[in-house]
Amino acid sequence: MNTALLAISPGVLEDEDAQAFLAPAARARAAGLGALLVREPRLSDRAYLALCERLRGVYDGALLLVHDRLHLAVAVDADGVQLSWRGLSAAVAREQLPRGMLVGTSAHAGDDPAIHAASDHVLVGPVRATPSKAGWKEPLGIDGFRRELARCGRPAWAVGGLGPEDCPQLRAAGAAGIACIAGIWSAPDVALAVAAYLRALEEAA
Repeated sequence: MNTALLAISPGVLEDEDAQAFLAPAARARAAGLGALLVREPRLSDRAYLALCERLRGVYDGALLLVHDRLHLAVAVDADGVQLSWRGLSAAVAREQLPRGMLVGTSAHAGDDPAIHAASDHVLVGPVRATPSKAGWKEPLGIDGFRRELARCGRPAWAVGGLGPEDCPQLRAAGAAGIACIAGIWSAPDVALAVAAYLRALEEAA
């Protein structure tokens, strides 16, 4: 299972169109995507559960993470959860989850490293400028990523406005892989986009 590339779901799904995400998600999986984080704040628990149940089947043999909703992660037999900075601490989340389920946290510039002490992995970013963090978090750049990675002391996916061309520098800086949203789901061809990222990550390894 190659988890160097983590795709994060678009984040804009509504209850009535959530199932439409299954088609591009399946194309990404068929192209070799080995890790998917479902982060859909607009979905009701019912719609989120229905979507993740289907995705669990599509991503059999791959890593499936659920954002924040611990009860749904357990219900769909996800491989782990990714916690937001507003959510539970990794230590508290681990107490509520089955043994062996992964717990991830999100790391930003200036975080107290203790926040990540109980996590299995971190998402470190934003490395580049990205609309979702505009006006809230300044881009770290490669050097900033390297610095925050050292402070966290956990395996990390780099995140934030990244393309295949960023893979060599980020791998050299210590990233276990990269995470992306628009680079995959907004691409004209999802499968080709996944293949380009995976090829760049393999060449940079």
